Amino acid sequence: MTIKDSGTEFATKIHNELVQIRANQIELAQDLTERINDVANRVKKLDSRVEARFDAVDKRFDGIDRRLDAMDTKFETKFDAVDQRFDALESSHKSMLTLQQEMLGVLVSIQRNLDVN
Repeated sequence: MTIKDSGTEFATKIHNELVQIRANQIELAQDLTERINDVANRVKKLDSRVEARFDAVDKRFDGIDRRLDAMDTKFETKFDAVDQRFDALESSHKSMLTLQQEMLGVLVSIQRNLDVN
């Protein structure tokens, strides 16, 4: 075997090794791409499941919010009625005080008339 043949054989072996390395790199890249795509698909599935659960929770919160609004309206109506009752009671109390003052004035004048006689 001559140096020329040895050099050619060596170059061929290096070339074949480089081709094999490149083929391995391509295979690894393909494998990584498939894994990444698989992970992306899993993430999409999980995202859709999470989104569905959030939608369900949102619906529950909307229902609770509607019930709380209804209760708030009901309590507001009742508190308005209680306020009106207190206003009426206060008005009645003021008129009763005025009547008592007038009656006291009448009684004082009667007492004075009795004291004069």
